[in-house]
Amino acid sequence: VLDSAFDPAGDTPEEDALTQAVGFDETYNRFGAWCEGNDKCAFTTTDFNADWLALEKELDKNSIVTKSGRFVNHEVLDTATIQAFYGESSWPTLAKALQNARNGKGAGLLALADEYNGRDKKGRYATSSDSRPIINCASGIVDKGSKNPAQMLKTAKEKAPWYYRDAEKSWFEESDCGEPYDDVEPIALKYSGDASIVVIGGEKDPATPFRWAEKMSKNLKGSVLVKFTGEGHGSVGSNVCTSKVARKVFVNKELPTVGKECGVDVPLTEPTWWASTIRNVPGEKFSRFDFGSYFGFPIEEFYSEFFAVKGDVPTTRTAVLSVMEKRGLVNLAPQNDGIDAYIFFENPSKVDEFVGIGFYSEADLAEYELNGNDGPFPGGSTLVVVYTYPLD
Repeated sequence: VLDSAFDPAGDTPEEDALTQAVGFDETYNRFGAWCEGNDKCAFTTTDFNADWLALEKELDKNSIVTKSGRFVNHEVLDTATIQAFYGESSWPTLAKALQNARNGKGAGLLALADEYNGRDKKGRYATSSDSRPIINCASGIVDKGSKNPAQMLKTAKEKAPWYYRDAEKSWFEESDCGEPYDDVEPIALKYSGDASIVVIGGEKDPATPFRWAEKMSKNLKGSVLVKFTGEGHGSVGSNVCTSKVARKVFVNKELPTVGKECGVDVPLTEPTWWASTIRNVPGEKFSRFDFGSYFGFPIEEFYSEFFAVKGDVPTTRTAVLSVMEKRGLVNLAPQNDGIDAYIFFENPSKVDEFVGIGFYSEADLAEYELNGNDGPFPGGSTLVVVYTYPLD
């Protein structure tokens, strides 16, 4: 199963420069349209492009300094925005981060940018940003430069005005690869097998647009192309339909029908048993639509509720455990009580009534300015997320 397929072989310099750029520009425009006049978008705007560019200009002149002493400038804004375009579930997170930055709080943008760059809490970065250009140069698949860079610049600004807003002619004049990669020719890939291969492409994938998936499927004899019609980069594992396609290939070597399309998942609705089971959690309740994706519980995959409970994590765990046990739910890992950040319960007579509970300490929230005077959650509280998801 080849998800988010990338097949640049044979692309012209113009195709190489525009395919992904146009993809991100189109997502930028869709996000902007979603934000304008939408009460689910925290970034209040009637002209998204103008307001985003104004924020970029402001951060270029006056960076935000977070409590940890890190700077949030226009480059962090750009990286954070790109990161959120990899999945629609991150759109509300980006909107809230943009609004906070407008109000002088940069932790939300920094968190998204850190995710893109693979930065951990100790300040260490993933190696992908360094290794990717080396691999591309060594493989010979990089842009060799346009024969008419002036015209290419004009075309780029016409077709992808946001992505190439700061572009100059020199960007399209020659490859960034120097010695020893100057004359590397791409390896000609050939396949003549009969394996069960599925190529999945996203119709609105900005990072690996659908044309590359179509191209790869044509080059892999006997493969079946599946189109995901939703937003984001990669859908297996986050979309029910494409995940089922992958499961059937892996387990049964069963290919989908030719022309298979997978649509967008709808948000999970509240289970019928939820209201009678999850009640009297001792804290202020917050919307899953605002915080689900931020904490890794996208509303299409999880039904979740968020509570700010006064006290530290051990005290909160004890209180929540008591509430769950009074409902007749059984702790599935009592030996780990007080150790793990997550605990799990189920109804012994109804196994589909499964509940997970996660805890975020005051320090966890403070790291990204999510509590006290800086954020939505009250100081001195533990954030408790109570969630469930389909077990089939």
